[in-house]
Amino acid sequence: MSAAPFKDKMFRIILGLWLVVLVGCESAQERNISVIRDRGEKLKYLASWKPTWCRVETHLTQPALSRYQEMFPKEVLRPEPWAYTWKAFRHSCEVSSLDGPSDVTKNHKGFLDSAMCTLLQTHWVNSPFSELNFTENDVLKNGENVQIRIAPDAPELGLFLDPTVFVVTTKTKSRVFKAEYEEQNHEWRLKSVTQTSGKTTLQIDNIEYNDARLNGRPILRSFWISVGEDRALQHTHVELSECRNF
Repeated sequence: MSAAPFKDKMFRIILGLWLVVLVGCESAQERNISVIRDRGEKLKYLASWKPTWCRVETHLTQPALSRYQEMFPKEVLRPEPWAYTWKAFRHSCEVSSLDGPSDVTKNHKGFLDSAMCTLLQTHWVNSPFSELNFTENDVLKNGENVQIRIAPDAPELGLFLDPTVFVVTTKTKSRVFKAEYEEQNHEWRLKSVTQTSGKTTLQIDNIEYNDARLNGRPILRSFWISVGEDRALQHTHVELSECRNF
């Protein structure tokens, strides 16, 4: 065999192997995009929202009540339930007390603000995919997860999607959010959402829904808010009623 045909054959073999590798890479990226598209489509119904008002009644665990009594020994804790209103707009949220001002109310309202105006606002009022702008160059496989990078100079930040279960983890410079969705009545609903900031964990779980719908989705009926450092402990049970647009 002359040198020229041999080189030509080797070139075709190398070219073929390179094409196989290239196609494999393209297929892997297509699978990554497919996971993102699937999750976005499942939460597409969260794209519609109108300003909503709900009455909120809260019941605290005994350890939480005891802690407030320790923090504010001069204040007499009012009987439960502690009542609030929740106004949820597309890009903002307000929690207001119906029981009048007090140090305990101010502290507990701030606790509800963190849960309802951050966790619910970003993962129920809005989809975590809302207004998310990215290109294929921002998508990559990171371990077992599909990552959407949100900052070119910070590759550890972004959205991380589990391709096997519907879990969305969002990592920012100061906080980590982890939201789990589950299928109920042929649609994907928020099951739990957790925020970790430093050593502190704030969590909403045990979410229950009404059969009635508002803003294109079932109405929230109740959930637990838990908080802690080593692990999140149940703190406040929240019940919503009279929800309506305004």
